[in-house]
Amino acid sequence: MTLAIEGIGLSKIYNSREKMPGISGLWRRKKIAAVADVTIRLEQGKTLAVVGESGSGKSTLGRLLAMMETPDSGSLRFEGRQASELSRAERLALRRRIQMIFQDPYESLDPRLSIRDSVEEPLLALRIDAKEREERVFAALADVELSPPERYLSLRPHQLSGGQRQRVAIARAIVLRPTILIADEPTSMLDVSLRIGILRLLERIRARTGIAILLITHDLALANYASDRVMVMYGGRVVEEGETRVLLKDPKHSYTKLLVASAPRLEPGRQRQRLTRPRPELIMDTT
Repeated sequence: MTLAIEGIGLSKIYNSREKMPGISGLWRRKKIAAVADVTIRLEQGKTLAVVGESGSGKSTLGRLLAMMETPDSGSLRFEGRQASELSRAERLALRRRIQMIFQDPYESLDPRLSIRDSVEEPLLALRIDAKEREERVFAALADVELSPPERYLSLRPHQLSGGQRQRVAIARAIVLRPTILIADEPTSMLDVSLRIGILRLLERIRARTGIAILLITHDLALANYASDRVMVMYGGRVVEEGETRVLLKDPKHSYTKLLVASAPRLEPGRQRQRLTRPRPELIMDTT
């Protein structure tokens, strides 16, 4: 097993505030643990799905792994090296090897830029010569099945469909030839008919390049289709983890059981149950 990245005991706490009960106009400070003592290991060439409801901490975990945010405690190891011990130049080089695909292609692409400029922009910071930039842009667009690339280069994001916009966002992420791809709800803004196409595209990119993919999703059906392993999060903590087929067939934790029961079409003929928020004692139950 070759680890692409490893997070050990990661925690991230945000300051917030809440109204004082029964006292109008008064607030008190509150600390929220978005991620609490999470250990995660992403293998090279594999897809790990992080699953949980909104507010479970999965997107914050993705940003910590991408070094977009600094953990309050815990450590990151990249290919066996502590990220905190790297020089500034090494950290910048590492960040280029970890790319993110965001949930909303409407926001992740600058509406003022052409498709060529959007995909090429990350390469400009590396001072790559014009010929190689053009080759990489054409190759990235071809990799995400926007062919022929010449057809799309001069277009703006508003001239594309939602699925095409997300493919451009993926092309922008892979143009730097990363070794880790963090996909944060990459299909949630798309029609159901387009979601499997995007997941198949990511799978083909993974099979061809050996890239490691962290798939962040609230949808167990997508995790079942696209991942090798699943990590289930609730309240900033990992409640269960395992191989996808094994975990979804026989979940052990009460919260995972609720997610599986509420997910559509994990098992043909199985009646879908409505997901209700579990009692606090269920979350601590590991049996």
